Amino acid sequence: MKKGEEVLAKEVLKDWNNDFSKSENAKDAWHLMFSIKESATPKNLEILKKSVQRVMDNNFLGYKYVMVLHTHQNNPHAHIVLNKRNILTKKKIHFNKKEDIKEFWDDVRNNFSMTLNNKGLRYYNHSILEKDLKKECERIKRNLYLDEYETKNDLNEILLNSIKRENIKIEKKKSRIDFFSEENKILKDERKNLLNLFNQYKKKNNKKFYKIGRDLKLNNKKINENEKIILNEIKELKEIYPKIEILNKELNKLTYEKNNRCKKIRNVFR
Repeated sequence: MKKGEEVLAKEVLKDWNNDFSKSENAKDAWHLMFSIKESATPKNLEILKKSVQRVMDNNFLGYKYVMVLHTHQNNPHAHIVLNKRNILTKKKIHFNKKEDIKEFWDDVRNNFSMTLNNKGLRYYNHSILEKDLKKECERIKRNLYLDEYETKNDLNEILLNSIKRENIKIEKKKSRIDFFSEENKILKDERKNLLNLFNQYKKKNNKKFYKIGRDLKLNNKKINENEKIILNEIKELKEIYPKIEILNKELNKLTYEKNNRCKKIRNVFR
């Protein structure tokens, strides 16, 4: 599919031909797959299709892609072939570090699960934070030179530092929301004044209303841009709270285990 329309493979290849390098190892396209563990009902297939389109629009704006739905199996899925060259900049998708790639795909998976949830299907993406935390815990436990007490202290430190980092993110996002919200209040007041002037000049057939009209357009554009930023910050803010909840649960579990251990030690020395 292309822009929601059916296309033939040869049409896609012809359209993308100029974007592709002649080198055999160019890697000009990506093959992605999005799946759901649901029965292939018309409703579920429509949710899958719309969710994938939403994810692609959110994360790959400016890139061409085609989608094929496979509906004959119990787990319906969508295959995506993505042209990695941007329509406007003509540059290919590139990441500087492996960590950037990992974070990017985690955001894509998270976006997909949230979109499915918004449409009535219950899905959850286990974030990098959770996965990395589990790996770090296992790594520490494998270090045989650490005794049980030292291991728990190390894990405790990791959890506290992770919670601290997430709380710093929250404060930064709240500050950005406050800043752009305040700016929009000022812009909306300006818009009222501009609208009054626009109507006055238009009634008098004064040509100044053209300039006021342009100013109004720019004002509206800036307000819309700010609102998009605010909504995005709120969305990302909501994603941080579950992470902190998970971290706090792990921390509480560790604290409980440590307290129990201390009680046992005290009982031994009584």
